[in-house]
Amino acid sequence: MAHGKKKPGRADQAAPQAGAGAALPHEPTPPPRAGAGRAVAGAVAAAAGLIYLTTAAPGAWWGDGQELACAAWTLGIPHPTGYPLYTVLGHLWLKGLAHLDPGRALTLFNVVCQAVAAGLLFRLFQQTLVRDPANPADQRARAGVMAALPAAGAALIVALSRTVWEQATFAEVYALNYVLAAGLLLAVWADGAPRGPRHAAAAGVMLGLMGLNHYSCVAFAPLAALVLLRWGRGAGQPWRIPLAGVAGFVIPLAGYLYLPLRARANPPLNWGDPSSLRNLIWVLSGGQFRELRMGADQGSAAGGLLGWIGWWGYQLAPGAYATPGVCLGVGLIVLAIAIGGLILLARARWELGAGLLATLALTAGFGMFYQIPDIDAYFLPAAPAAALGWIVSVRWALAALGRRWGELPLGPLSRAVPVLVAGAMLLWHYPRLNKSWDDAPAVWGEAVMNALPDGAVVLTGGDADTYCLWYQQMVLGRRKDVSIVGSNFIFSGWYARYFEVEGRPRIPVAIRDQAPGHKLTFDVALFEGTILPNLAAGRPLFATFADPLFAEYLRAEPVETLLPASYYEQSLYPAPFLPTPVLYRLHDNAPLRALSGAALAREFERWYRRPPGSAPVPRPPR
Repeated sequence: MAHGKKKPGRADQAAPQAGAGAALPHEPTPPPRAGAGRAVAGAVAAAAGLIYLTTAAPGAWWGDGQELACAAWTLGIPHPTGYPLYTVLGHLWLKGLAHLDPGRALTLFNVVCQAVAAGLLFRLFQQTLVRDPANPADQRARAGVMAALPAAGAALIVALSRTVWEQATFAEVYALNYVLAAGLLLAVWADGAPRGPRHAAAAGVMLGLMGLNHYSCVAFAPLAALVLLRWGRGAGQPWRIPLAGVAGFVIPLAGYLYLPLRARANPPLNWGDPSSLRNLIWVLSGGQFRELRMGADQGSAAGGLLGWIGWWGYQLAPGAYATPGVCLGVGLIVLAIAIGGLILLARARWELGAGLLATLALTAGFGMFYQIPDIDAYFLPAAPAAALGWIVSVRWALAALGRRWGELPLGPLSRAVPVLVAGAMLLWHYPRLNKSWDDAPAVWGEAVMNALPDGAVVLTGGDADTYCLWYQQMVLGRRKDVSIVGSNFIFSGWYARYFEVEGRPRIPVAIRDQAPGHKLTFDVALFEGTILPNLAAGRPLFATFADPLFAEYLRAEPVETLLPASYYEQSLYPAPFLPTPVLYRLHDNAPLRALSGAALAREFERWYRRPPGSAPVPRPPR
C-alpha cells in the first residue's frame, strides 16, 4: 500500500486501538450500549412502578375513577368528551385481569402507564445527555453527565413529582395520555436526521391516539407540526412527509365513532347519549364543562397563570413548606431554568426548542382559561418538556464552568445527585400521596346499599356519591332493585335514557333539558317530578346529602352513619367534594303533595324569605 499503511479492516474499525486517548473534540461520543440502556430503563420503570403500586388506592377511588371503571366494565360512555381509547383499553384490561377487583385492576392500568412513561423518559433523557442537541461538540459537558445515572435520576424526579405520582394512584384518563406523550417525545427527538413518511405517520398516530383519549394533546400539536415540517424540508419532501403525519393523526380520531355507535345500544352508562348528531357534538365539545371557561375575566386568567407557576413549585416542595409563596418562588426558578434550556435547544434544533416552548405556553393557557378542580392534570404534558429544558441548561452550565475553570472532576457521586434528589422527593411526598389505606369508597357504597330496603329510591347530590353507587350496581352487580337518582342530572335531557336501561326499576322521574337557574327552580323540579311522586307511590326514599328543605318538609331522618368523622380529616380527596357521612330517610308529606308546581314554588319561596331567627314554618302533620 502507499506510504506503507495498511487499510483498516472491520475489526480495526470496530474497536479503538490500545492506548487510544479521549475522543477528539468534534468526534461524536458513542451512546451507551443498547442493552445496558434498556436494562436501566427497565429498572427505572420497575422502581417507579413499585412506588406507585405501594401507594395506589386499593380499589376504585372517589370521583372519576369510579365512573371510568363503570364505563370500562360496561363498555359505556363516561362524561364528556367520552374518552373512547381509555374506555376500550380499560375494558380489555379488565377482561385480562378478571380475577381482580375491577376498581383495583383499573388502578393498576394507571400504575403501568406511568411506570412505562418513566422508562421511556429515561431513554429520552439519556439521548439528550449522550448527544447534546444544543451543543453537540462540547466534550466537557458530555464527559460529566453522559452516564446513565443522571438520566435515571432525572426520570425519577419527574416520576416522583406530585401530579405525575398522584395520577398513578387511581384510575383516570391522564396517565394514558402521559405515556403516549413520552412515546411521542422519544419518537421526534431522535438524532436530528431527516425522517421519511413512515416515521411521520407513526408520530401522527401517536398524537392522534392522545387526541382519542384527552384533548390536552393539543399541547404537543405545535411540536409535532414543527418536527414534521423539519423532516419534510430535510428530506426534500416538504408536502409528502407533513401530509403523512396529518393522515396518521386523523386516522385514530375515527375511534370517536364508538360514541354514537355504542350510545344507540343505550349501555348502563350513557353520558350525554351521543346517539344523535346534536348530542354527539355536545359531548365532543365538552358538554357542561364548556361553561367553566374563564377567559373573559382578566382577574381569573391572571390567577390561573399564577396557579400554573405555583404548580411547578408544588411538584418539588416538601409538603410542610409547600405554601403558595414558596411554590410560586420555586416555580419561577424552575421555569426560568427550563425556558433558558429550551431557548438554547432552539438555537441548535429550532423545531424541538420552539415546539417544547409552545407546550409550556399552552399548558399555561389551560390554567388561565379553563379553571376546574383537577386542572393540575392538564399540566402533565409540560413536565417532560420542562425536564428537557433543565437538562440542556445543566449541560450548558457545566460546559461554561469547564471552559472557565478547566475539566470538572465530576465523579460517581456528582452523577448520583439527581437520584439523591429523587430519593428525597420520595420521602417527603410519600405521606401525602399514599392512598393504599383508603378503602372508604367501597365502605361508603356498601354501607349505603346494605341500609336500603327493597325497592328503595336514593337521591344523590354530586359526583362522588353518584359514581360510588353506580360502581356498586354496574360493576359489582349489587342491589339492582334500588333506583339511583342523580339530582344533579335532572336538568340534563340525556339522563332520561338512564332509566330506560333494561333491568332498571321504572320509577316516576322528571328529566328536563334546561338551564338549572335559581335553586328554587331546582327544588320545585326535584320535589314535583321525583320526590313527591315516589313517596306517593309508597317507595322508600333516601338521600345521601343534606338539604334544609328535606329537614323542613320531609322530616329527614339520619338512619346510617356511613363513615367516621375522622376520615374527613385524613382523606387525600378534597373534603368539599366528599359525600356526606350520613344517609337520610325522607318521609311523605301529603299536604305538600296537594300543591301544584306554582303553589309549591310559592311555598318554598316563603320559606326562603323567612327573616333570620323567625319561627320555622309549621310542619305538616306526621
